[in-house]
Amino acid sequence: MKYVVVSFLVALAALLVLIRFEPPPPPTPHVDVKYPLILSFPEKTLRPSLQYAKALQEWSLSSLREIPHLGTPTNDQSPPLKEDFSNAYDWGTFSPTSAGSEDARAILRPYSFPIPSSGQQQQPAPPTANLPQQATSPDSVYIPPGARGEAEAQLTLIAPQLSAWSEPSLTSIPAPFMLHEGETIRPLMRLRSADTFDWILFERDGQRWWTQAEFFIRLGPVEVLPTSSLANYEIGLEPVDRDTALPPNYMPSDLVPVPQEFVLGFKTILLRREAANALVDMLQEARRHDLEIRVFSGFRDFATQKRLYLEAIAHDGPKQNGTAAPGYSEHQLGTTVDVSNRDPKMVLSSRFGETAEGHWLFQHAHEFGFIHSYTTENTEEVGYKPEPWHLRYVGQKQAQQILASRKELNGTAP
Repeated sequence: MKYVVVSFLVALAALLVLIRFEPPPPPTPHVDVKYPLILSFPEKTLRPSLQYAKALQEWSLSSLREIPHLGTPTNDQSPPLKEDFSNAYDWGTFSPTSAGSEDARAILRPYSFPIPSSGQQQQPAPPTANLPQQATSPDSVYIPPGARGEAEAQLTLIAPQLSAWSEPSLTSIPAPFMLHEGETIRPLMRLRSADTFDWILFERDGQRWWTQAEFFIRLGPVEVLPTSSLANYEIGLEPVDRDTALPPNYMPSDLVPVPQEFVLGFKTILLRREAANALVDMLQEARRHDLEIRVFSGFRDFATQKRLYLEAIAHDGPKQNGTAAPGYSEHQLGTTVDVSNRDPKMVLSSRFGETAEGHWLFQHAHEFGFIHSYTTENTEEVGYKPEPWHLRYVGQKQAQQILASRKELNGTAP
């Protein structure tokens, strides 16, 4: 027995000598880059985000075009988007305690990509020598659309954080710093893409960097900030469109809840008192014609609109034209509603305009002081896709004037 044990141990030792152990190869190093398109969403809304991330990695300067400087509007049109948004969003009054689950919030996650090993050659970033430079010359200063001069040319970041790059390309050298929410930059140039992010050039510490433009907004001018919480804009004359922003802190003082019987779902929807009264009159009249119209969105503050805007970019890409940037939404006025019938499939659907309720609103909303802000006829002018569910209260007199003007221009009802 002793001989057997000794023989086994000797054989085992010999086997171990013969076996060659190779250490595992070192893992490929990674760099984490905070990328605002990779958000915390349910899986069905995460996949489009990943598609846009991949498209951005394959960025080509051949798709870039300069936006004319000095605020000249461009005639380029974004490609049509799919019909509806995801109904997972919270369209009611937003507050930190009613924001919904963590999955419904835009929370940044690191986006990692491998650094090529010594045996791989990284493709250099495309050169920018041939890019137009007149917008950065002393004689031609770039002014963002809507700005009335250098004092209003600053842009503010609304994403939690964002990278900058040495070239307008995600394959170029990243800046040694991160831009954080609330930081301002002075854009020196803007390059536009038809289907993915625009790029803006800015300067920091004597060096120029590029970053994605759609995560920046131009805040409302200081001189139109309300002097107190009791200062409300005159209904129908509020200064807001795609180039004109409301102050971030603007919130009308006369907001009241829409009666629950006209609300879709169990949530509180606020409107300015005059608009709410006109809305109730309109929906009661529709009920007399056996039509049931429900409201699913009303007043939205700056913070809520920012959240929805970032979600829309993550879901539909940077060229989405269905959600306004924060400060540029009519919903912040407190006079605007989104409506539907009782069919959940009609929420945020262009088909709502083909329903009996949609037809009735096109024919009679102006009688109660409401207009359809975004129509097929004015898409190029306003910059948003048609929304038959979106109604803004401007007062009966002005609604009649707007309707008459549209008929004169287009020869059809709005």
